[in-house]
Amino acid sequence: MSVEEPRNTVGSAEAEELRARLAEQAASLRRRLDERSIKEEELRGDCLLDAADVSSATEALRQHQADTENDRTLLARVESALDRLENGRFGYCARCGTEIDPDRLRALPHIEHCLRCQTELERSQSASR
Repeated sequence: MSVEEPRNTVGSAEAEELRARLAEQAASLRRRLDERSIKEEELRGDCLLDAADVSSATEALRQHQADTENDRTLLARVESALDRLENGRFGYCARCGTEIDPDRLRALPHIEHCLRCQTELERSQSASR
């Protein structure tokens, strides 16, 4: 009995299209993170310069840092999706291993979980808060 090699759930033409989309998204996120680094330095300077506006400057910095973290998380997911495309595991849930709905993958090619597992994960995260 032979072990079945992993295979992507999408055809090769669609995989190439998704790879191109994901690569462009990753490049865009990297550029945005570079720009955010510069902007964060400016916001930190604003916090130090104007004591009267320190509250609004601090809030702007906090929001900027949250947005930056969201971009980093998304970039990690996009890079992971590119890796899954390369190793033949694209389109399978990282939690349960079942095939992810192709329409869901087309809309969000960086997703890692099927709808059922994603819902369960979100519920458990909500319950722990």
